[in-house]
Amino acid sequence: GFNLALRLAEMPWSEGRGPEILMVDPKDRFVFTPLLVDYAITGDVALDEFAPRYEELLQTSSRERGFIPGAGQAELEHLQARVTKINWRRRVATIQGAGGEEQLLNFDVLVISPGLLVSGGSGLEIPDSVGSSVMRFASLEDAEQLRQRLDDNMAPISAVAVVGAGYVGAEVAASLAELPREQRRPDEVTLFGTKLLAGSEPQNRERTA
Repeated sequence: GFNLALRLAEMPWSEGRGPEILMVDPKDRFVFTPLLVDYAITGDVALDEFAPRYEELLQTSSRERGFIPGAGQAELEHLQARVTKINWRRRVATIQGAGGEEQLLNFDVLVISPGLLVSGGSGLEIPDSVGSSVMRFASLEDAEQLRQRLDDNMAPISAVAVVGAGYVGAEVAASLAELPREQRRPDEVTLFGTKLLAGSEPQNRERTA
């Protein structure tokens, strides 16, 4: 969605004036998800290196568009909220801000671009009774939680079970197992899944195993 908004803003709109482009996202950062594991477990990347704030990205984009020949002057903004309802007939979207306040947003064209869809993501309910011993790993908030848990000197981790043997699960398990001992590497890391790296090439599965 963000990259699409940037490309739209750079188009040579007629008369040099582009439309108003509004990105609606409840997050305040653009997260490059492939680096979540490096941030949460190994610490190889800093937060701003893979999850910069939208505000900073838009400022940089605005400056760079000034050097693109023929680029239009489209207004590109980020609204930290989520869409709760769409009236297609009237072309009106209802959006809800972080504080729960609602407002109506008129549009000419609406693009739905949710990005990565996690199977069972929001529907996976984790009971409060398990505390921090069970956690998801699909978002920046999840990565922050895992990072804090690994850094908790008062509750060292001796064993970790990673459920899900896809690319993310395999990388999480491998990164935990390869941690230096001084970085509180768990004594045991077990990866659970019906098939390792399902859908990938056989040679990739063999190398990972």
